[in-house]
Amino acid sequence: MYRLALVTIFTSFFLSLHSQESFFKRYPNLEDLANEAVQSINSIDDDHVYLYSTGACSSDDPYNWDMITRKVNTLNGELIWKKYNRIPNSGITPTCSFTNPNNNNIIITGLLTSNENNSTIKEGFAYLCEQDTTGEILWEGIYGEDVRTWSKGASQLSNGDYVLVGWQFIPEVTTTNRQETFILKTNNVGDSLWMQTVRSSPDAIEMEGVGVVVDDSDNIYALSDEQMNLSLKQMAVSKYTAAGDSLWTKYYPINGASFAKDIVRSENENFVISGYAGFTDNNYIAPFLMEIDTGGNVIWLKDYLDEVGGFAEKITHTNDGGYATCLDRNGVTLLVTDILGEVEFVKSYDFGVRSPKDLVQLNDGSFIMTGYIGHPPNDDNFDTIWLIKTDPKGNVTSTTGVEVNESLINVFPNPTTDYVEVQIPSNALKYNIRLVNNSGLILKEVNAVDKQIFMDLSSYSSGFYYLNIFEQDKLIATKKIVKK
Repeated sequence: MYRLALVTIFTSFFLSLHSQESFFKRYPNLEDLANEAVQSINSIDDDHVYLYSTGACSSDDPYNWDMITRKVNTLNGELIWKKYNRIPNSGITPTCSFTNPNNNNIIITGLLTSNENNSTIKEGFAYLCEQDTTGEILWEGIYGEDVRTWSKGASQLSNGDYVLVGWQFIPEVTTTNRQETFILKTNNVGDSLWMQTVRSSPDAIEMEGVGVVVDDSDNIYALSDEQMNLSLKQMAVSKYTAAGDSLWTKYYPINGASFAKDIVRSENENFVISGYAGFTDNNYIAPFLMEIDTGGNVIWLKDYLDEVGGFAEKITHTNDGGYATCLDRNGVTLLVTDILGEVEFVKSYDFGVRSPKDLVQLNDGSFIMTGYIGHPPNDDNFDTIWLIKTDPKGNVTSTTGVEVNESLINVFPNPTTDYVEVQIPSNALKYNIRLVNNSGLILKEVNAVDKQIFMDLSSYSSGFYYLNIFEQDKLIATKKIVKK
C-alpha cells in the first residue's frame, strides 16, 4: 500500500527524466553551533528528498535541541531550504519519516525530551508531527506519562490514522529496570486512540520496538529486539488488529544474537526484515534479510557474511521487486538483492562517512542514501549530514568530466593465492585503490597515476576481499576478490 503510493508520487516527474547525475554531498551544520551527532532521515515528494536531523542548538545548552528540516534537490543535491522547530525546554530527535500519500506532507516520529531543570534529561515522550512542504508544523502529538517513551517507527493505516512503535522505560519491574515495546494508534491529526504494550518474559532485560508496517486489512506488525541476557538477543514480531487486539508474538533467535532494524511489505503480501547477527567475540557482523508470512513463519533467511560484513539498517523495495539495504561498517555499503534475497550487487562508499539512516530507489533506478557523520565534539564536522546518489548499479559517477566504465577495469587473477593485478583504462586520471575486508576495514591503500599496478595479498588469510577504486576522489568501481 505505502510502496504503491510512493510509486504514484514519483511517476509524473521521474519518468520524464532520461538520466540523472550521481553525486556525494556533505551538509555541514556549523552555523547551528551543534555539538550533538545528527540523525537524518529522508522522504520524497515529486522531485525532492527531505532530510530530517537534530542537534544541540548551542554548546552551553545541550538539551534544548532543534528539529531541523532540510529540503534537498535530488537532481543535483543542492540545499533548497532549512527550517528549525523547537518546543521550549525540550529537544526533538526524529527517528522515522515518510510522505503522506494523500497530500505529500511529511510525517515525523521520534523522541521529545524535557529538561525543565536545565541539568539532566528528566523525561522522554513519544513524538509525532506533520509538516507541510515548506517545513511548517501543522499538528503535533506527544505521548507517554510517568515513564520515558521513545517512538522508533511509524506507519499509516488505510483511513489515514497512524500507528507508532517504540519502547518505554519500566522502572523497577521485579528486581531490575526494564524496557518494553509499545504500540500506539492515533487518528489522522495525532490524537491518541489506544496504546498497548508487548509484554516480554519476566526474565528479559529489555524489549525495544524498532519498526512497524500494516497490511491491507490494517493489521499491525510491530518489529522488536528482545534482550534476554547479556549474550542473547533475538528479534520479535507482534501482530495486532487495528482495534488493538493482540493476535500473536513470535521470536526469532539467529546465531545467538540477532538485531532487527527495519521491516517492509513484500510483493506477495508477506514481510521482509533487515538486521544483523553479531557474536560476543566481535569477529564478524553478518547482515541478513528474512521473509516471514502473515502468520510469522519464516519463508527464507539469507545472511551476507560471504559478500560483506556490517550492520544492515534501512530496507527498501527495488523497482524490479527485490530489496536494497544500506550497511554501516567502517563506511557505507549498498546491498541489492532479488525477490528471494539473492545478491545482485554490493557497492561500498568510502567518503569518510558512517551511520546510514535511510535509503530509497527512484523510478529512474538511481539510489539515494543519507546519514550523518559522527566525530569527536571538537571536530567541526561533528554535525554534518551526507547524501549519496548512485546510478541503478550503485555507482557514483565521476564529476571530473572523465568517466570510467567499471566493466573496463580488470582485476586478475581472481581467485588468487598471492597477488592481483589491477588495470585501469587509459582515460582515467589520478586514482586510488583500497583493499577492504568483508567487515569494511581498509587493509591497504595505493595512490597512483600508472594504469597498471600489483597488490600483494600473500600475507592475508583466505576469504573474500574488496578493491574500492577511486578516480579523483570519486568511487568508480568495487571489485570482489577471492583469496585462496
